[in-house]
Amino acid sequence: MAWGDDASLGCNMRHGPVPWVNIVNDKIPPTLPIPKEKFPAVKWKPDATHAFEYHCEFCPKNYPNDYQNNFIKELQTEYDDVEMNISIWDGTEFKKLKRKHRGKPRVLNNILFVWPDKNGNVPLANLLNSGIDNIGESLCIVECTDQTCPDPNCPYKITKNLVSPKVSLAFFPDKEWSVIAEEFIKSDKLLFLYQGDTFNEDNKSYDDNYTFQYYIGNSNPVSIDASRTCNASRFINHACYDEIQRFPQPNCTAFNITSATYDFRIAIFSARDIYPGEELTLNYKNVMKDKICSCNRCKQQRNKNV
Repeated sequence: MAWGDDASLGCNMRHGPVPWVNIVNDKIPPTLPIPKEKFPAVKWKPDATHAFEYHCEFCPKNYPNDYQNNFIKELQTEYDDVEMNISIWDGTEFKKLKRKHRGKPRVLNNILFVWPDKNGNVPLANLLNSGIDNIGESLCIVECTDQTCPDPNCPYKITKNLVSPKVSLAFFPDKEWSVIAEEFIKSDKLLFLYQGDTFNEDNKSYDDNYTFQYYIGNSNPVSIDASRTCNASRFINHACYDEIQRFPQPNCTAFNITSATYDFRIAIFSARDIYPGEELTLNYKNVMKDKICSCNRCKQQRNKNV
């Protein structure tokens, strides 16, 4: 049996300590150095703060009539060799932008953009019920950052204002470390940015089991590997969609998030109200295209399709 006050070794400063417990054996979280070792196997990675570089014409608060057009123009300048088919959420549905075909060598289809509302909330329930299949592979949330907006209180800085919920780590024999909610978490709340080392297809992953990928339309993915650096989201386990039980699984979902500097990241949100003592779960298929689930339900479904 083993337990401790903080699996982050004090590195989770903005969000508080992450207590942990293991009543099965004497294993400790990989973010802690094992006895006789100087450094842990996995380093806890706190949220990064970017340098200031203001371009407030992308802010919905400062440019309410032009921010979307400004963002799209800058995006097409950044990816000048790519033909993009873009749709924008208008509050009720995705509206496809009418763009003149430019005859570019590469085409990216079904790129979906959505901005938070004036309170910094993302309408996840409406997006998930929009009828678009595999929306997580195409959707990108656009926010303000310190690089694009000088207003420290801008409600569109949803990751800047992020305070992750109180969670702990618990060890289970069948899946090892898991994330447990220590407080009530309201639905549609931004919980974590997935932290790790970023690489593209030209680089080799350290460990595919901890590698999440984000896609821009049908482009090649950029990956985040949490096998060596991480935060609490590394320990969120996979769960298949099951809406029959009283507490539907998974209770979290993941989407791409970016700003006008196109620093694409992965954000994890609560998909429903989560109660203290519940394990946080995520369907990895949204962030791992080649994920093959080994649960009995998925095995049975695959056998039916053979």
